[in-house]
Amino acid sequence: MFDFLHWLYSPRKIPSRSLQYRRRRRLLGQHTSTITALSFSSCGTYLASSSVDGRLVIWLVDTGIALHVVHGDAGILTIAWATSSPSQSLLCGVADGTVIFVKFDSVRMS
Repeated sequence: MFDFLHWLYSPRKIPSRSLQYRRRRRLLGQHTSTITALSFSSCGTYLASSSVDGRLVIWLVDTGIALHVVHGDAGILTIAWATSSPSQSLLCGVADGTVIFVKFDSVRMS
């Protein structure tokens, strides 16, 4: 009989390959501190980033342009897209213990 635990914990050779990637976009100029979370929208059009500086930034993936910037009083630790909402929206966990709900449209901020 197959011993799953033995297989799971037995030493195995893992092929050594170097991780390779290609830089597509560089997202600059919006965060002033450590980025704590990144999350792509379900459609893949937007990227949300949050940071210790209390900023939530919504980026357009294709161009790297910041569409929206939300400034908070405490660091944003985690973000998740709310898929049940008809408009684009995010749930954010904040360092002070609150959870915020942010809705936005696809129009670029001025």
